[in-house]
Amino acid sequence: MAVVKTAISIERELFDAGEELAREWNISRSDLYARALRKLVRAQRRQDIRDRINAVEAALTDDERADERAITEGLRRATRDTLGVEPW
Repeated sequence: MAVVKTAISIERELFDAGEELAREWNISRSDLYARALRKLVRAQRRQDIRDRINAVEAALTDDERADERAITEGLRRATRDTLGVEPW
């Protein structure tokens, strides 16, 4: 994996909190920031996917929504018929 050195500017309070957390977790500052950025990127990608799904759903016509509900109910019935009803 290629590594890139960078310099960033952040508020002192946030920097100090990061330093403390890195010490508590026994990881480097670079590792802490990389983990945080990785988590933020993953979260944003998930949000982008949710936004796209919501846009598709918002564009559905009433007939398409009815078809989707019918398909979902058919899948539920097929699952129940195949697996039966198990008491929990």
